[in-house]
Amino acid sequence: MSKIIAIANQKGGVGKTTTTINLGAALAGRGESVLLLDFDPQCSLTISCGIEAHQLENSVYNALIGRPAGVSLDSITVKTDEANISLVPSGIDLARADMELAAELMREGFLKRAIDCMEVDYDFILIDCPPSLGILTTNALVAADELLIPVEADYLAFKAMQLLLHTTFPRVREQINKKLELAGILVTKYQARTTHSKEIMEAIRQAHPNKVFTSVITAGTRLRDASAAGRSLLAYEPKSPQSDEYRGLAEEIAVHAEAN
Repeated sequence: MSKIIAIANQKGGVGKTTTTINLGAALAGRGESVLLLDFDPQCSLTISCGIEAHQLENSVYNALIGRPAGVSLDSITVKTDEANISLVPSGIDLARADMELAAELMREGFLKRAIDCMEVDYDFILIDCPPSLGILTTNALVAADELLIPVEADYLAFKAMQLLLHTTFPRVREQINKKLELAGILVTKYQARTTHSKEIMEAIRQAHPNKVFTSVITAGTRLRDASAAGRSLLAYEPKSPQSDEYRGLAEEIAVHAEAN
């Protein structure tokens, strides 16, 4: 059975997509089969995997809405250039899903039902969520076993994370998906030489003891370079410090999954 992890934070630019693709690559490097699911209308994960979203006939939107008939997550899944990694691509049509699902009964469970109908099994499914707390993110949390929150070592990102942890996450857990757990908080774009990064790191750890991953992702331009090249950093520059940091995160995730 797949371990499904939603990677979410309603603030943009904190490293959700970067974490999705590089955690996926690190897990795949351990021999795990990984499905990356792009659930963001901006299609950043799809683009970062080297796939042109506008050239796709169908995307996750079609599988979610059920139009045209017969489109499923299995049917739109594509292999990436990296071993053990497949992708459910997104498209700009997904931006309409919030409005279209608003009038539907049980609208929070559309993604879960689509995943439950998949015939191909993966060790891990990683869902890259949009930077909002709308219906799409709620769908991802209802479908997930765990929530992973990337948070930039920045004050505003820290406050946005607090909102997610104290509103949407507990409501989904209490009312819809009682099995949902917090996998952990991942500090990203950390700069050890700055006082601000150190202070935010300490504030996060004090506010959420035992919920912050030991692995920390340091700031670096090579992460952007890898995305522009349509590859994970682990494939683009496997010996970079950030590649090692994501391998450390994958180790923490895998050990936790084995224990549960």
